[in-house]
Amino acid sequence: MNSYERLLKIMQHQGKKGNNTGLQMARVVQDQVLCNELKLDPEDYYIADGLVLNDGDMVLVYQISDDKYIIICKVVNT
Repeated sequence: MNSYERLLKIMQHQGKKGNNTGLQMARVVQDQVLCNELKLDPEDYYIADGLVLNDGDMVLVYQISDDKYIIICKVVNT
């Protein structure tokens, strides 16, 4: 994540202050997790033990702090 993306992330977070986003859907693209407009690099999230992410996977994400997320599980469309 470059410095502009980090600044944008901070600005977005400040705009959402006090608004819990709850669970969100995200997609894995080239070792990043795209959650709405936000690109999460591996240092930005925790991942469930044993979960392996592949390009194109859909995942369920929960924000736990200003700059940390948890990837809870993969989700599929049946």
